[in-house]
Amino acid sequence: MSITNAVTESDNGTVPPAAPRGRLWVIDALRGVALIAMASYHFSWDLGFFGYLDPQMVGTGAFKMYARMIAGTFLFLAGVSLVLGHYPVIRVRPSPSVSRRSPVRRLSSPSPPGSPSRMRSSSSASCMPSPRPV
Repeated sequence: MSITNAVTESDNGTVPPAAPRGRLWVIDALRGVALIAMASYHFSWDLGFFGYLDPQMVGTGAFKMYARMIAGTFLFLAGVSLVLGHYPVIRVRPSPSVSRRSPVRRLSSPSPPGSPSRMRSSSSASCMPSPRPV
């Protein structure tokens, strides 16, 4: 093992696990404030929907700016949390929804010859393809 790799690699060549870090209470407090703000905006929207406030009031003026600030806060905190959670390198993992059993893939892939959906007659009442056996 060279001196340059001594910090990042152990004797057997593997990278040691990262030391656990504590939570930042400021980020958690900002998340809590953002959640309370979002709940208050949605409550005011509900009051407008049920007729206790003018329905147009929530979508204009200060309420609209309030909603945009809440959304911006959520996006900012999500970005900060992403960086803090994956520092120093963002580790991208495949999403479980994009798997080999994904419905999008099932609909886009052609049916193999001899499958029930190919053997259907054209006078079928349903326009939807039959489900493929799993």
